[in-house]
Amino acid sequence: MFAGCGAIFEELGLGYWTGIFLSSAMVVLILFKELPGLILANLIIVPLMFGGALVVSLYAIQNRCAVPLLKTADFNWILAAVQFSSYNLVLAIPVLLSLCQKYPQAIHLKLGGWLGSLILGIMAGLIHWSIILHLPHLQQSPLPMVDLARLAGDWLYWVYAIALWCEMLTTLLADTYGVAQRLAVATGGPFRLWIIVLTLVGILIGEIGFSNLVSKFYPLFGYFCLVILFLLMARKVPD
Repeated sequence: MFAGCGAIFEELGLGYWTGIFLSSAMVVLILFKELPGLILANLIIVPLMFGGALVVSLYAIQNRCAVPLLKTADFNWILAAVQFSSYNLVLAIPVLLSLCQKYPQAIHLKLGGWLGSLILGIMAGLIHWSIILHLPHLQQSPLPMVDLARLAGDWLYWVYAIALWCEMLTTLLADTYGVAQRLAVATGGPFRLWIIVLTLVGILIGEIGFSNLVSKFYPLFGYFCLVILFLLMARKVPD
């Protein structure tokens, strides 16, 4: 996620490391307020993220590419979809566990789960549809939705790029919060100290580059998360 934030700022001409260091500062400032800071950040960012994706996707669908797509019998997308779903579910677990403690009523958790799944499913479907319609021009793009936003003009390009940065920032916040909380409990060390340590580690990993991380490490991480999901599903839940 640090590398992704850097890639967005590089796309905007603001510099790769500018994005990483600004994102690092946001992580530390927000997560020093712990769970309330994380919840507040999501309340602000998620509507912006959904609105930006909706506008760009609808515009791209309305102005589809004229080049026809070649039809193939490649079913690798099924495995890719399973991998993508698995690591996103696993990354959400630490935050969901914290929310269970803050909002223990089952009705709230179920309603939030269904609404969140529905909204994110619609957003993912629109993004997928819009990219497919412009795939011949986006095959080499590290940030295809940003390139689609450029078609609608400079103002939407900048707005969506910032929305995408916020989207990556929410994932970065959730990941850092979950790991820092776990390490704080396991070691007895201060939560804020682990936030700083993990942020520094993330900055170092960001040197690998966004495209390299997505192409080489995401599939491996997806397999690892599948194992975790199978273990969770096999574990008996106490009554």
